[in-house]
Amino acid sequence: MRSTAIRAKTSSVLLKVLLPAGLGLGVTAIMYCREFDLGAIIHFPFTATGLWSILFAILFLGMKDFSLAWRYRLLCEPAHLTWKSAFRTNYLCEFTSAITPSAVGGSALIMAYLYREGVSAGRSTAVMISTLFLDEMLFVTMCPLCLMVFSPGALFGLPTGLSSGLRYTFSIVYILIAIYAFMLYVALFRNPAIIRNLLSALLRLPFLKRYEQRVSLFTQDLEACSREMKSQSVWFWIKAFCITAWAWLSRYAVACALFFPFVGTSRQVLILCRQFIFWVVMMITPTPGGSGVSEYLFTQYFSDMSVAAGDILFITCFWRILTYYVYLFVGFCILPTWMKKKK
Repeated sequence: MRSTAIRAKTSSVLLKVLLPAGLGLGVTAIMYCREFDLGAIIHFPFTATGLWSILFAILFLGMKDFSLAWRYRLLCEPAHLTWKSAFRTNYLCEFTSAITPSAVGGSALIMAYLYREGVSAGRSTAVMISTLFLDEMLFVTMCPLCLMVFSPGALFGLPTGLSSGLRYTFSIVYILIAIYAFMLYVALFRNPAIIRNLLSALLRLPFLKRYEQRVSLFTQDLEACSREMKSQSVWFWIKAFCITAWAWLSRYAVACALFFPFVGTSRQVLILCRQFIFWVVMMITPTPGGSGVSEYLFTQYFSDMSVAAGDILFITCFWRILTYYVYLFVGFCILPTWMKKKK
């Protein structure tokens, strides 16, 4: 009976994998048909520099996964989380992000994944909220720094009409992220009762009444989480934030490495800063894992890098394989074994 249920769930997950994968591949294929130069792939610099750039892109991806696994181990203390469990949790979260809309993301299921790995429900909730807080705080602090280093024209300057739309979208999403980060800060370190009272006020709305029990359980977990996390030292949070920064910078360095054979070192910092803008905008994409939208926006956003259209598409495909399709494959391989866990 249990094996039948697992097979049914696996089939359901397979459909969720094929949908975003097909959508992303379809959009990429359309772009290739429209813009691909048949000789472009021949002109790709398969020299020592080109091959090293691909190897470094893979290395940066591994560094990102290592740092996120390290963060899970750090935040789960004093509970013991093995490296194997930490990596498995990371890959499952990335897999969840790949098959759900970007607004949902893999963070929503961190609690469930850690609980299956033997971490208590209270600690799992604390880790989930803490990772959300750390990620949002990184975006809140880094995006203004990017605007200090480069002018808005350099960060948003597109050769198409997307520039103004990108600016407005980024501004709105950034403000929402800042508000969200502030609410998480209040909930974690100041007074979680404020968030509880705010949610209680919202639940008075008729169409939100049905969520009353869930919100009540969430606020109880939030208060327990606040007690857990306020007991941690300042050094603990500095260390956690540095690991978070390392993880996101490693994620962005994948694209920097792939661009290196074409632009060298001259525009690497700009490519890195632009990706903070890019990922903020991608947070509101409605498609699973940003499929279709991310491929199109990436090619348009970086089309002013003095790189041929065919080469931009080649970089986009390789970037998408490393940052998206790899996690679809790894997650789908891990999921059946994970679902057999008794707990």
